[in-house]
Amino acid sequence: MFCKVYSALCTGIQGKIVRVEADMSNGLPSFQIVGEISAQVRESGARIRTAMKNSGYLLPPKRYLINLAPANFRKSGTGFDLPVAVALLSCIEHISPEFLENSIFIGELALNGLLVPVRGILPMLSQAVEEGFSNCFLPVENAAEAAILSEIHVFGAASFSEVVAHLLGEESLRRTEMKWEPDARARGEYPLDFGDIRGQEAVKRCVQIGVAGHHPMLMIGPPGSGKTMVAERIPYILPEMDFEEQVTVTKIYSAAGRLKPGGGLMIKRPFRRPHHSVSDKALIGGGAVPVPGEISLAHEGV
Repeated sequence: MFCKVYSALCTGIQGKIVRVEADMSNGLPSFQIVGEISAQVRESGARIRTAMKNSGYLLPPKRYLINLAPANFRKSGTGFDLPVAVALLSCIEHISPEFLENSIFIGELALNGLLVPVRGILPMLSQAVEEGFSNCFLPVENAAEAAILSEIHVFGAASFSEVVAHLLGEESLRRTEMKWEPDARARGEYPLDFGDIRGQEAVKRCVQIGVAGHHPMLMIGPPGSGKTMVAERIPYILPEMDFEEQVTVTKIYSAAGRLKPGGGLMIKRPFRRPHHSVSDKALIGGGAVPVPGEISLAHEGV
C-alpha cells in the first residue's frame, strides 16, 4: 500500500512544501525514513509508533518506508511526526486518501499522542497558501499564529486522536479564526513613553529626525548618560505597523521560535538590545539550521 500526504518545513524565514510518502509491504518488520533527513527526523520513527500505539492505533508487523520528498534539500525539525502518522494510517486503510486532499499536516507527537507545537508555522503556511492548499492541521498552540492567514482553513488539535476523528467525520475540529486586537498603544504595551525623558533636547531632536527619515543613528557617551533610555523609547514615537509589516515581523519571530505560546499577530514594533559581546552568528543569523539573528529580529523596529 502507498499513501501520500503533505507537510512543510521552515528554512530561514521561508517555507517549503514537503511530500510525505509512505509505503507498506510484506517482509521482515522494519521502519525506515529516507529523503535527505537530519538526525531529528531519523530518530522520530520510535516516537511516532509509540504515540500511535498510545492513541489506540496499532500498526501491523510489516515493512514501512517513509520518503520525505523532494530529496534535494535537507529535512530537519520535528514537525513531520503528524503527517507521517496520518500517512501510516492511510496505508493500513484506516483513513481514506480522499480525506487528505488539499491539506497540510504539521506537528510533533509526544509519546502519549498529544501534539506539541513547532516553530516556523507562519512561513510554512504562507508557502502552502501560494501552492493552493486549503486546509491545515496543526497543534492547538500554533493555531492562533496560523489563523493570521485567512486564505487557509486552520484546525488546531490537542492530540493525534482528534485529528483522526476529524478526518473520519466522527468529531469535527473547530476552525480557528483570527482575533483582531486594538493597537499596541491602546492596550498600554508601550510603558516606556518618549515623554518620560527630561532634558536631553539635542538627543531627542536627533532621534525625532532619525525616526522621521528612517535614518540610522550612533549614540556615543559614558555609562549612565541616557543612551539606552532614549533608544528604548524610540518604538513609542514610531508609527504603528500596517498589516503587511505585522505579518513580516511575525514570520521572522515564528521562524526563530520566539513567539509566545498561543500568540498570534505581532502588532508592536520590536526592540532588540544585543550585548556587545554578541557573536557574529547571533547578530546576523545562520547556523547549520539557519535561524534569524538580532538584525533580522529588529526588522521594522529598533
